[in-house]
Amino acid sequence: MKHMETKKDQMPAQKPVLFVYNPHSGSSRILDSLNDLISLAVAAGRRVEVHPTQRSRDATEKIRRDHRFYERIIAAGGDGLFHEVANGLKDTDLPVGYVPVGTVNDFASTHGLSQDPLQAMKTALEQSPRQVDAGSFNGEVFTYVAAAGIGTQAAWDTPQDQKKRFGTLAYVAAAIQSIDFAHWENNSVKMTITDKDRTVTGDFTFVMVCNSLSVGGSDILVPDETDLNDGLLEYLCIRRPMNLTELNQILRALASRDFSSPFFEWGQTDHLEIDSDPAIWTLDGEYGGEISHADIRCLPGFLRLVREPGL
Repeated sequence: MKHMETKKDQMPAQKPVLFVYNPHSGSSRILDSLNDLISLAVAAGRRVEVHPTQRSRDATEKIRRDHRFYERIIAAGGDGLFHEVANGLKDTDLPVGYVPVGTVNDFASTHGLSQDPLQAMKTALEQSPRQVDAGSFNGEVFTYVAAAGIGTQAAWDTPQDQKKRFGTLAYVAAAIQSIDFAHWENNSVKMTITDKDRTVTGDFTFVMVCNSLSVGGSDILVPDETDLNDGLLEYLCIRRPMNLTELNQILRALASRDFSSPFFEWGQTDHLEIDSDPAIWTLDGEYGGEISHADIRCLPGFLRLVREPGL
């Protein structure tokens, strides 16, 4: 007797979730909960493919190559891993969830994602995606910040054992150590910064373009006017201090989030161009290259971020 196909037999198999993780994020904290995270997905009836990253850019390459095989992506790691995942999502409409287990987790803090791995995994599996703006830096996606100047190299230069022992304080210590107090002229880069409304020039000790409520584990660099889904990026440029008195003035203004000081240039824009002497940039806390020209644009609604309703 010929086998009669049921309606269930004819249904296509559900695509699996790609769970990509960085084994070294947060001093390998992910390994403590890895089995529980995968078990949670299986218990929820989801097919899961697990991919531990092998090298820099591995997550980007994996997603670009195989994205059509997956129902959604879940990234477990720090902001650097999420940066790689976001760059793999170009020209796709895949939802992406995030289990933050890095040292600072600025992106997760900004978007109200749980820092408890199991709760974050539950959200990534069960909730629906909502569109979130991102940025483009000379064609490379950044999810929350592009920055150059004092302290930015600390994100990738700080030894892993110091990150494990001191957390965000390790970054602060590294940033302070990078200041040349004997030669203030060495603490800046000459830049011309142009948005659609104005052009400013000068010697800047720090430049940041972001779509974030937290940078370096703190909100003091972020203006109150920040809206994460308005199609605009915020930028803050800090002019070079010439002595400790001026440095203290800058620090006091930052502590009170008073960006009206003449040491600051602040604005909101969907497109910014920066020309400078060669400057080392960081993108989402990762090395972004030594750049003389930066074309920075907002990518409205680029990410389909899975998160709790109402956030």
